[in-house]
Amino acid sequence: MKSAKTILSTNIFPVVGIGASAGGLDAFKKLIKAIPEESGMAYVLVQHLAPTHESLLPEILQKVTAIPVLEIADEIKVRPNHIYILPSNKMLVANDGILQLSPRPTTTEPNLPIDLFFQSLAAVHRNEAIGVILSGMGSDGTLGLKAIKENGGITMAQDRDSAAYDGMPLSAISADVVDFVLPPHEIPRKILELTQSLRQGHPTTPEMDDADIIRQILSVLRTRHGIDFTYYKQTTIRRRISRRITLSRLNTPADYLAYLQKTKPEQDALYQDLLIAVTTFFRDPKSFALLSRTIFPLLLKTKADSEPIRLWVAGCSTGQEAYSIAICMKELLGNSLQPVHIFATDLSKPAIAKARTGIYTKKEVETISAQRLQQYFVKIKGGYQVSKEVRDMCVFANQNFLNDPPFGKMDFISCRNVLIYMDAYLQKKALTTFHYALNSAGFLMLGKSETVSSVSDLFAVMEKVDKVFTRKDVPGRFIANANQRAESSLSSPNAKPVSKPSDYQKTADYILFNQYTPAGVIVNDVFDIVHFHGLTAPFLEQSPGKPSHNVLLMAKHGLAFELRSLLHKVKKEDKPVRKELIPFQTGNRLQTLSIDVIPLPNTLDACYLILFYTTGIPDTTPTVPSQKGGLTKPIVEPKDQLIHQLEQELAQARDDMRSITQDQEAINEQLQSANEELLSGNEELQSLNEELETSKEEQQSSNEELMVVNEEITRLNGQLTIARDYAEAIIANIGEPLLVLDQRLRVKTANNAFYKTFQVNETETEGVLIYDIGNREWNIPELRTLLERILPEKSTFRAFELTHTFAAIGRRVMLLNAREIIHKNSKEKLILLSIEDITQATNERDQERLAQQQLQFMADAMPEKVWTADAAGNANYFNHTWLRYSGLTFDDLKAFGWENVVHPDDQKENKKRWHQSIRTGAAFNMQHRLRDAAGAYKWHLSRSVAQLDDQGRTTMWIGTSTENHEQQLYQEELEKSVASRTVELNEANQTLAQKNEELQQMNKELESFTYVSGHDLQEPLRKIQTFAGRIMDEESQQLTDNGKRDLQRLQLAAARMQELIQDLLAFSRLNVTERTFEPTDLQKLTDEVISQFQETISEKQAIIDIGELGMVTIIVFQFRQLLQNLIGNALKFSVPGIPPCISIVGQRAYGRDLTDNRLLADTSYFHLSLTDNGIGFDPQYKERIFEVFQRLHGREAYAGTGIGLAIVKKIVENHNGLITATSELNKGARFDIYIPEPDRPVAPVSVDK
Repeated sequence: MKSAKTILSTNIFPVVGIGASAGGLDAFKKLIKAIPEESGMAYVLVQHLAPTHESLLPEILQKVTAIPVLEIADEIKVRPNHIYILPSNKMLVANDGILQLSPRPTTTEPNLPIDLFFQSLAAVHRNEAIGVILSGMGSDGTLGLKAIKENGGITMAQDRDSAAYDGMPLSAISADVVDFVLPPHEIPRKILELTQSLRQGHPTTPEMDDADIIRQILSVLRTRHGIDFTYYKQTTIRRRISRRITLSRLNTPADYLAYLQKTKPEQDALYQDLLIAVTTFFRDPKSFALLSRTIFPLLLKTKADSEPIRLWVAGCSTGQEAYSIAICMKELLGNSLQPVHIFATDLSKPAIAKARTGIYTKKEVETISAQRLQQYFVKIKGGYQVSKEVRDMCVFANQNFLNDPPFGKMDFISCRNVLIYMDAYLQKKALTTFHYALNSAGFLMLGKSETVSSVSDLFAVMEKVDKVFTRKDVPGRFIANANQRAESSLSSPNAKPVSKPSDYQKTADYILFNQYTPAGVIVNDVFDIVHFHGLTAPFLEQSPGKPSHNVLLMAKHGLAFELRSLLHKVKKEDKPVRKELIPFQTGNRLQTLSIDVIPLPNTLDACYLILFYTTGIPDTTPTVPSQKGGLTKPIVEPKDQLIHQLEQELAQARDDMRSITQDQEAINEQLQSANEELLSGNEELQSLNEELETSKEEQQSSNEELMVVNEEITRLNGQLTIARDYAEAIIANIGEPLLVLDQRLRVKTANNAFYKTFQVNETETEGVLIYDIGNREWNIPELRTLLERILPEKSTFRAFELTHTFAAIGRRVMLLNAREIIHKNSKEKLILLSIEDITQATNERDQERLAQQQLQFMADAMPEKVWTADAAGNANYFNHTWLRYSGLTFDDLKAFGWENVVHPDDQKENKKRWHQSIRTGAAFNMQHRLRDAAGAYKWHLSRSVAQLDDQGRTTMWIGTSTENHEQQLYQEELEKSVASRTVELNEANQTLAQKNEELQQMNKELESFTYVSGHDLQEPLRKIQTFAGRIMDEESQQLTDNGKRDLQRLQLAAARMQELIQDLLAFSRLNVTERTFEPTDLQKLTDEVISQFQETISEKQAIIDIGELGMVTIIVFQFRQLLQNLIGNALKFSVPGIPPCISIVGQRAYGRDLTDNRLLADTSYFHLSLTDNGIGFDPQYKERIFEVFQRLHGREAYAGTGIGLAIVKKIVENHNGLITATSELNKGARFDIYIPEPDRPVAPVSVDK
């Protein structure tokens, strides 16, 4: 840099620093295009550029604006209405209104040109500095905006929606150093509004718009929080109020006042904004180096080893400065046991609460060296916590050091960058308080922009650059309790606004006030002058010796006596006092003087206005008429006139003396009475001292109890720490990757499984937007949509399957679950995202599918017609033999399409047997005709057996269809021959009997043949099992693991097929069942069925309501199946997340009283109704659902065979009854069953009917 010394700028116009990185060009264009040509401000653009990149930014931006755009040359003078651009491979600072360039450093540390320029801009231009952060990645600019804000400047950032990369703006917003968040094209207009309003609202301007409203706003804050901001810097106050007006989307201060009065959260928000909590660890390292090198060693020299060192950090904000001082003291003391007490105070309760925890984010500890971070901090999830030994040195409290009683006997006070927000009056009050709180020769440290010039008699400069001062051992002027301004002194919020005077009236008032009002001064409660008005030199002057602003010491020509008398009278009576005709010598001329002393209302501390009026000597000489008439002449000489004046003064002096004497006598009496009270009080104190001795012992006992309580609290805190560490250890060791996201979807913390699974580290993960992790590999649109809904919509998502390819680990299949973390004691909104890697399970599923394909290949090679179906009876495979025979495709035959191949005459029986097998699990066995590709029907024997799992539940069906057309034709031809000879029966009775015997024998042989054919189907399976077993036994060593696994699956499939065939054979003997009707307690039967579903009912929290059912004559085992199917369907087809509600009601009625016209009018029916609140179905399917193999939902959504309701309908038909279904989508379903009761008498028909 050209100059190592920072020189404040004398420019009176604002300088706007604008920083950007990735995506900044578009933002620059939009912002520059919106700047007026005569804005009266200078703009400096700083962008991240590669060292070798030749920037064309000036030429590009000049095309969108008429304002001159210049590339910065060294030592260029900043001028308003110009735009300056940083060249490539350079660093930039501002100094004395000049832009200075330096080469870009070649170190490996991050290049932060925006921070560097903004910090120099804040130091040089102070409250005229304006910082703007636009699109970019990283955090450059955050520290720079923090410096601008500390010096009273304005800070802005681009909003997230318009930023191409929101890293830099979000970093600044998260650090709470941004006043306004706007899109680029709105930023220039907001800057102009702020600068114009601040200039208009400057206290030196006679015109001040909205002053009364601002005062009422501050009154609302004082009522809410007890803090009066009246004497804080009005520029800062107005800027903060303007920011809140913008954020509240209001237009005028009056609107904001109305909103503020009825919105307490907004009152708290404005209060926190006015406090400006900006701080960092080891802010200004040179100052802390001075403390460690010089100041603190001097303190130690004045202290005994056991004497505590007392330090006070006033305005500590969130505690970083207090902990920084504690670390410096810890490093200086080493292993010394000398006690150190650091008292840290602030107005902000949230800031103090954070300071007490000592927990800070990684960004907040960036300014701490790695060594200190390791030694004095403990790493926790999401950040760092100050170690316990450092935290124990600090005591944090909420305090207003301007009004609250201060700490005492302090060795060192730090109050940095607090006084800059106060006006001269509060600065003087604060410094007086610090003088009172410090020990003799104690140290005071202020901010770089602060000074003690207003109380130079109380402090001496020790280090001018670092703003360290020592206390002078002189009497202080500390006033313990300041008078509070009366609330009634401010305008009532409901008062009618006073009409503003016109411009000429205000101008006239201003001229009258400054030129035609008498000279005067304003003095405080101890008679020190705090303000001069007009020419006071004739009445006041500095006396020789030490300078003073006390009005009594500065009074000329004996006016001190008069002023003292008037001031004491005003303090006593609290009303204005005037004294006239006070003789006053001005040069050689004698004049009279009148003095008014007026108590000022509505002031924080008691203040008095003194006004001086001068006149000539009044002509009080007696006169007589002239002999000529009309004129008068004096009776006495001028000396007699003077004597007369002196006599009047003497009389006045006697009156004053008399008044003083009376006051003195009254005071003497009061003193006498007070003396007697003191004597009495002394005796009482003697007694009280004895009581205090007793109390001391009690207090000692209480202290011991407190120590025990403190030990218990320490123990509980230790347990809490252990519990937290235990929980963190559990999370760290969970095998499932976990992420905790903040409300901006930035990673707050992640567990070890996440880092290990996705091969990323903590540095590039925590604090980063989830979409930016791992080179933006998590920027997945589906995931983004789901995550951004969670907090606004209070939604969650579970088992969201996501397939994605990562550069480091390749393709991964994951199940994602996310929900909001509910924390009752924290306002922070967090999201927990868990990730289950199911890549291996998915691969295994694919391998199983491959094995199934291999099994199907083997079946395709068999000459038999082989087919399989799922547990619900839906055909899902036909081998090539089947397809060639039928001439149809798989799509034509799948599910229940194969039934269309069955001869129409055989379809009904085929459907009945197949559904019965599915329902009971018994083997399917049937002789029927199947249509070939040419359209001819040929006889086949079809058999199918169920494969069962370990619990005996059907998992699939395996079947074969064997052609036996020749045998069947032979049997048919035989039957025809028998029919043709029926006519000859009487003649060939004996022959027919013989033929009948032969026919019976042939039927037996046919049955045997059928049975043998069924067994023959097992022979290929036995061969498969035998050869597979041999391969496993004899060739096992030569097989690969995959080969062994496939062979084992082949054996299992063959065993399942063999079992299926065996079950089919067994089912062939169970074709016909006897129907037996018997009276049954339907209530008891229903309870038995419900008990079978108890596990499902508990799982789904189902509610089943059963009415009075009574006795019914039914086929018991069939009706049990009917109830099982209907109740099972009601439970199965329930709405996810809603407990099923099932109602079962029964009644008896005659057909004419029921709604269905298919019922016989005179027949009695038992009407059973079952209603649920499930998913229902479209009314158009109310008949189709009773058909065999009809499904309204895929197997993936709901398991089942598709024949349950067909079975129900068949059972109802076996009872000669009727069943109907009524439903709408998502509105549940109702099934009505009507069973005739033949034993009940026929209903009588009335005459009316």
